[in-house]
Amino acid sequence: MGYDCVQWSVPIYADLLKWGDGTGPGLVKAYFSRLGWPLMLGSKDRPVFVRKGYEAKQRHLKAMVQQGEITLRPGKEGGSGSGY
Repeated sequence: MGYDCVQWSVPIYADLLKWGDGTGPGLVKAYFSRLGWPLMLGSKDRPVFVRKGYEAKQRHLKAMVQQGEITLRPGKEGGSGSGY
């Protein structure tokens, strides 16, 4: 999406969990609500931007799992609902 600077360290992720609504899209929204939305993005375009950002995150995570760059928690490999 052109936002290479958006890297969530463990402390930032922990804060986002507190600020968000408990969903993946809620984390994305919390991030930009706290740190600022892209200037070219109008208020009415934010929900679509959040959805696309979350979908990109999911694709990237899936690729990392499939390539063995990260592993799932024990018991989640091939489990129902993981989507991987």
